[in-house]
Amino acid sequence: MWALSAVGHRRLGAAGSLAIVVGGWFAGKLPVHDPWGLWTDHGSATKAAAAVVAYVGLTVLVVAWWQYGKTASTVRETLVTLAWWTAPFLLAPPLYSADVYSYIAQGAMVVEGHDVYTVGPSALDPAGIGGDAAASVG
Repeated sequence: MWALSAVGHRRLGAAGSLAIVVGGWFAGKLPVHDPWGLWTDHGSATKAAAAVVAYVGLTVLVVAWWQYGKTASTVRETLVTLAWWTAPFLLAPPLYSADVYSYIAQGAMVVEGHDVYTVGPSALDPAGIGGDAAASVG
């Protein structure tokens, strides 16, 4: 494939991670309510292009991971690589799934004393702790 060093694969994977995050900001699973104005609908063409960017980034990250595994790297180098590849995701919206909103809503239901097996997220107060997550389920 490519004759990259461990550092080269680290950079390639970081570029893939950044592409996933950039694509996720435009095609990620956005919450219904946005109190800070960070999540705006960019239209279907932008979402489609962003989804392509995110999937290309995912492919690049997987290839970098696969190739990095073939290098003789120390534990320290591997931990640094892990940090480079995961750091961009600290700023990313939920990617590829809206399940996180369901988990938040179910946790809020338990906190409010609801039985998650008999009622759904609609039982939450829209202005309460899990209201935004409940509105984003589904």
